Amino acid sequence: MALGLTETLMDALVWFIESFGPLGVILITFIENIILPIPSEVILVFAGYVAWRNGSWIYVIESSLAASTGSLIGAALLYYVGAYLGRPFIERYGRYMMIRRRELEAAESWFSRYGQPSVFFGRMVPALRTLISLPAGIFRMRFPTFLALTFLGTLPWNLSLTTIGYMLGPQWEIMREYSTLLDVVGLLVIAGIALYLVLRVLGRRGS
Repeated sequence: MALGLTETLMDALVWFIESFGPLGVILITFIENIILPIPSEVILVFAGYVAWRNGSWIYVIESSLAASTGSLIGAALLYYVGAYLGRPFIERYGRYMMIRRRELEAAESWFSRYGQPSVFFGRMVPALRTLISLPAGIFRMRFPTFLALTFLGTLPWNLSLTTIGYMLGPQWEIMREYSTLLDVVGLLVIAGIALYLVLRVLGRRGS
């Protein structure tokens, strides 16, 4: 019997996490910190599911620490981009990392307003938690302080996501039973987004 799209994706993610373990989690969270569309949240929730399947809370902690390590490495890289290549480089080449000027300006505004605490609390805000590294580098925040606040800020977020995956436990099996329905819902959402983008582009051309 052929697997549905949702079930296939679930199996692929579980295979990835079980095969590569904490190193795989480090890799995916590192990539997320330099290329925004990578959904590390999904990986961490599934890491929690893998921990539940193996009956191991220790794996929850390992995955959370691994994700925080990957985030730290990626954040350090973006810090150095901001500190040594500067804003002109980011404005010119940021689009290759899916960084738009508007998003960069929002991160700069957040950092200018809240200073060092923005690095800690910003790690818990989607999208901003990756971009906040750039203004921290541009304004030359002390690097050891930056690393400490980054790790301490990402750890609660990652631990929460992994714990959610673990606590859901049996609900994952229910999700498998309704995977075909989820496929339909997912395709409808994708079609809706595509239609919205097309209409937006046509609207701009008409104006």
